[in-house]
Amino acid sequence: MRFVLVTLVCHARHLSPRTCSGVAILARHSEAASNATNVVAGREEVMVLLGVNRAWKMNQEKVDVDLAERVVMTPFTAKRLAIMLGATLKAYEAKYGKIEIGIPEGNKG
Repeated sequence: MRFVLVTLVCHARHLSPRTCSGVAILARHSEAASNATNVVAGREEVMVLLGVNRAWKMNQEKVDVDLAERVVMTPFTAKRLAIMLGATLKAYEAKYGKIEIGIPEGNKG
């Protein structure tokens, strides 16, 4: 968690985490596995909900998701995170191949 937070702050300052200095972030370390996500936003905050989908069969009528983490951030931080996730996935796909998630290209958001 600390590495991600430092990366976000350093990225906002256009510095690499290795050369970023003067950043004081107090954070507890935690890890959570997630295979289910949702994002909701209001005017002043964006929430990323991370959970574990316990459904083993596709197209089940009822799906139970255990909420593991709720990450709340400002829209500005969310925008920086979206840019970094996009760049990370672009590099991943260049190395390992395109990730197909079943959404037609024109419907992505």
